[in-house]
Amino acid sequence: MAGARKLGIGDAGFAAYAKTYKPWFIGRSSFLQQEADRKSEIARFRFDEQGVRMAHYGDPVVDREGRPIGFVTSCAIDRDGRLTGQAHLLREHTAVGSLLGIFQGRGSGPKATSDPAGLPTPATVVDRFPRF
Repeated sequence: MAGARKLGIGDAGFAAYAKTYKPWFIGRSSFLQQEADRKSEIARFRFDEQGVRMAHYGDPVVDREGRPIGFVTSCAIDRDGRLTGQAHLLREHTAVGSLLGIFQGRGSGPKATSDPAGLPTPATVVDRFPRF
């Protein structure tokens, strides 16, 4: 696990690439138990509207009822000129088409706040690996 949030390769969606069947895999049982217990993963999102603020690492993500379900890990402009990014979310909210709300500018930096004043910007979970 790495980083301030202690995310592992399973959290990033790459657990299938861990060669747990290899005899030299040190920590196999711990890794498999961690994967069995994991309740969140990375999902790709796209903002529903154009011209919204960029989301940043740590910005809170909420569900349709406003309950916290994760945080933004990255955001950029896609080839269509729309803001798209990735967020670490509870698994039950990672299905393609799930509706999210993102509070931009309230991440984990020095100006971060836990008071999400205002409304979240609507976003939708999209396919993590789109085909072009």
